[in-house]
Amino acid sequence: MEFEKNTLLFGADLTPRIVAIELGEAGTVRVYRREKDGSTIADVEPFHPFVWADSDVVDLGIETEKLRGDLKYGLLITVDSWKELIALRNGLKNAGRDFFAFTDPVQHYLTATGRTLFKDLPFEELKRMQLEVLSFEGDNDHVMSIAISDNTGWEELIVIDPKNVEESERNALRRLTALIKERDPDVIEGHNLFRAHLSYLVARAKKLKTKLDWGRSGGFLRSRPSRLQIAEKTIDYPKFTIGGRHFVDTFLLAQFYDVGMRSLAGFERTDVARHFDLCDNEQISALAGKELERAYLENSETFQRRALCGVREARALSDLLSPSFGSAIPFPSCRCRARSKAVTPTSSSPAWRTTSGIATSPRFIRR
Repeated sequence: MEFEKNTLLFGADLTPRIVAIELGEAGTVRVYRREKDGSTIADVEPFHPFVWADSDVVDLGIETEKLRGDLKYGLLITVDSWKELIALRNGLKNAGRDFFAFTDPVQHYLTATGRTLFKDLPFEELKRMQLEVLSFEGDNDHVMSIAISDNTGWEELIVIDPKNVEESERNALRRLTALIKERDPDVIEGHNLFRAHLSYLVARAKKLKTKLDWGRSGGFLRSRPSRLQIAEKTIDYPKFTIGGRHFVDTFLLAQFYDVGMRSLAGFERTDVARHFDLCDNEQISALAGKELERAYLENSETFQRRALCGVREARALSDLLSPSFGSAIPFPSCRCRARSKAVTPTSSSPAWRTTSGIATSPRFIRR
């Protein structure tokens, strides 16, 4: 059997080229698919969240469906909307009943349907945007620049006017949002994206009362505290999500890479880029602190080179690491992934394609 024909790993549903799932109106999801001509279309599909229970709950006035097999959670409870699922979970918990339910609607949908994100989609056809934010530190901290690029080679550098910071910074955030909507990426990438760039942009947008409605249907950035265990390391970070898109942090990809190789001297962008010989100019790449702020205030070419250097290195790191390790990051995309420590990072590697988890598990097969 071909590796990607394994339905336990890659889902039983054969629908190809799905790039994102987004929770829609009550009882629906939006399924985004990439067409052969490069366009993205959205289909509205029915969505029925579910809970697995270990005992009959008829006494609670809830109908169940018996599943085949003798495993612990042998009863299926299905509802018509995500709001109803939250109410059901709370009701079962308050009644002291034992149950299991996913906390993410995308994972619910993929598991229930057996569908898989990115199936039959070459890595090169994924629309990927990179982001690098430089900030002025101190009492009057603010964004100095926002550099954006994508996997076609397109780039734009937005520099904040130091003589008119508030208005210029607000306009820069609006321009960034407009570019995301215009170029419509499936994935937004960056190095230390979660802990640095996105966190800082959200804080600045809040202060400037500016919307970051980056979702494909206009949704806003959301975050929650998260923790990732990688070998002996525990990494705490704010996990950001946005409807219809994914985030990939090359800082985390580098952690996964180093589990097997143990060869990185550090995990900052400059360390990882230097390790893979991706720096065009190490002095420019490492420019930081007061020297960087001075270059910004002088509006020098050096500052512009440094700003674009960061986003280009983030793109190059993702080009290298995402094919093998990228499926470990956007959790809504996958529950389990192909082992990739021994996979050469090339765009033909199957490991980047995410799975739909236990969609074909016997625990979810009806009588």
